[in-house]
Amino acid sequence: MSYFIKKGTRVTVRRPNAKPTEWFSYQTQKDLRLGEPLSIERGSYLFEYQNWRIRVRKNQVELAANRKSA
Repeated sequence: MSYFIKKGTRVTVRRPNAKPTEWFSYQTQKDLRLGEPLSIERGSYLFEYQNWRIRVRKNQVELAANRKSA
């Protein structure tokens, strides 16, 4: 099952090889299709994308299967 985040969504990201506390806010520059979340915690999903960690609120993520193709 895959998940989808729309372009322009506010997420929190951590660079590869960064310290566990080095998170920063980022606005996505393109639509992202992500695999299964690494974890689900307190209303947010944690994903890995090209070795980056991405934390996003549950209400900003869609199941790719539910997404209507344009």
